[in-house]
Amino acid sequence: MLRTSNINQNRDIDPDGLIALKTYMRAYAQLAVNARKGIESYYVEAHAENSAYPFLEGLEHIAEKYKRPDSGIFRSDLTQAQRDMAYRQERALLTGARLTLFDPYALASIGGVQTAQASHQSAMQAVLKQMNELRNQLNDVKEGKEND
Repeated sequence: MLRTSNINQNRDIDPDGLIALKTYMRAYAQLAVNARKGIESYYVEAHAENSAYPFLEGLEHIAEKYKRPDSGIFRSDLTQAQRDMAYRQERALLTGARLTLFDPYALASIGGVQTAQASHQSAMQAVLKQMNELRNQLNDVKEGKEND
């Protein structure tokens, strides 16, 4: 049974829930921003190499690395899945298209691909932290008034 006290336990500091909502959304979005930065960092050298060519030649260079086994620069040291992901990501960086945030190779060094559940839990932790900080500030103000 749902009790009314569980609906908004923070109503004393966030009556309409907007602070919690904004905190949640910011924290959730920040995880995607961090993933994008991690991916860009992972491919920074490859992107610099690809960008050194005129645009169409840069695209051709990427194709030679990942799609053409007869090429002298073909990346046979990578698995097919790694080549497919690198091809997609490097093309996205060169063309300005969206990166996929589900790149397990680029994200391995920062904890791997974030699941929706893990993102939710992280965002909820940020909300709890924010609510506790606000509650502590409110208590400090109340104590200050009592001591006056």
